[in-house]
Amino acid sequence: MGGIQLATFIIAAYGAVLSTLLLVKGTRGIAVYCKMATGGMVELVVIEAVNKRARPVTITQAGLRMNNGYSFTQVVSTMGQTPLPKKLDFGDVIAIYFDLSELEKVMAEKRPAGVTLTRAFVRDAEGKEYASRLPRRLKDKGFAK
Repeated sequence: MGGIQLATFIIAAYGAVLSTLLLVKGTRGIAVYCKMATGGMVELVVIEAVNKRARPVTITQAGLRMNNGYSFTQVVSTMGQTPLPKKLDFGDVIAIYFDLSELEKVMAEKRPAGVTLTRAFVRDAEGKEYASRLPRRLKDKGFAK
């Protein structure tokens, strides 16, 4: 391999590595967590979304997905309603609250037989959905598998 060919190869390899790094840095990276919490006398299901990358992301919707394709989206909670859409810069966190008592009431009254919760999710302005597993407490109550 001649000197010119070696230099061309090195420049091409450098360009490939650089473009890969820039691509990774520019992608959306939302981590979603679903957990149980207590807000005074009320038990809550909390969905948190954290932006793990430098690219800002706008969260437009959050909820609990069911195995029949439907979902519960944010309703008024005793902790207040989180205003959406919300822009998340690097490191920003948004929390969306669901009262467990309200969720229990809806699941008991309006849930068709065999329908269970499958995951918590948030959706961004571009329509991409990020999901999380559900807390064990919801599984113990028979709302999830």
